[in-house]
Amino acid sequence: MRLTDAPARLLRRASRALRPRTDEVPAPTPLFEYIAADLVNNCNLRCPFCLVDYDRVKTTELMNEATFRALLRLAPAVPEAGFWLSCLHEPTLHPKLAEYLAMIPVDQRRKFWFTTNLARPLPDALIDAIAGSGLHHINVSLDTFDAQLFAILRKHGRVHVFRNNLERLVERLAATPDAPALRYITMAFRSNLHEIPGLVRWMHESGRAFETEVRYTFNTGNIAADFRRDQFLGPEDWAVLRLALDELRVPNCVLVEPPPGYFDQIEPYQPANWFDTYVPPADNPPPAAVFKAPLKLRARADGRLHLSGEEHVFCVNVSTLPDPIQYFQDQVAPPDPH
Repeated sequence: MRLTDAPARLLRRASRALRPRTDEVPAPTPLFEYIAADLVNNCNLRCPFCLVDYDRVKTTELMNEATFRALLRLAPAVPEAGFWLSCLHEPTLHPKLAEYLAMIPVDQRRKFWFTTNLARPLPDALIDAIAGSGLHHINVSLDTFDAQLFAILRKHGRVHVFRNNLERLVERLAATPDAPALRYITMAFRSNLHEIPGLVRWMHESGRAFETEVRYTFNTGNIAADFRRDQFLGPEDWAVLRLALDELRVPNCVLVEPPPGYFDQIEPYQPANWFDTYVPPADNPPPAAVFKAPLKLRARADGRLHLSGEEHVFCVNVSTLPDPIQYFQDQVAPPDPH
């Protein structure tokens, strides 16, 4: 397995998760598979399992309006549920999140979604804006309702703040026509192993879950060795969890287990912040069509665009492109006639 295969596979799966199934003839290859953007470069939490080493983040960068509007020009070429507004960081840190949601063209909003930890106090106005945004779905991180464990797994978070945000969001979504779907992501550890089935039941019975995803941790170099040793599930733990979730018989519950041997290595599979390789923006387009469609892009808060999973290969700032869709069309190799 390549260094970035596991995160890239989950990104692709998430972008397809809520798309309607169809038996129609497959459409031509799209220009983009997904665009994984971030409106900020920071988070309000310091979760011990996070694949981001926030010790390296000294200031919070906010995507400005001009950059956001430049990024929106790519939306017409993105498939439904293919445009992240957050991938690595916490979007509610952006003070203009509600305003930015309103800037998305109405006919493009089903392409957008974001992930949030709901762990900082959110005003009613932002809850209302999210519920009325028309986005495809919202991912909510939910690992435990236990106050002590929440403070450990979601460091700097308080469970009563999280539950207040979540309950208000669920209530507003229920009362809003064409509201985004709710999708939950739960990280599985030894400390919450036996709580997870009850959480999943709550998500579907009370939390308006369209889909729940219970998954493993990306094994990055910034995770403390004692946390990896004490919390990562072994094969027997995954077997217990798999059986418990099967017995629930709830719809759309996805268990994402680690590939064989993933945690058997002494050294982590991925270095800390493996995705954060800096490549200066290109002054000119590449000299030849070298990329293969569909493209998978990462968009940073400052407008830099990279190939997702291959951040070191290429970089251009979207704000410098007169026509970003045409730019990437020009860089894509023609399809193989065979």
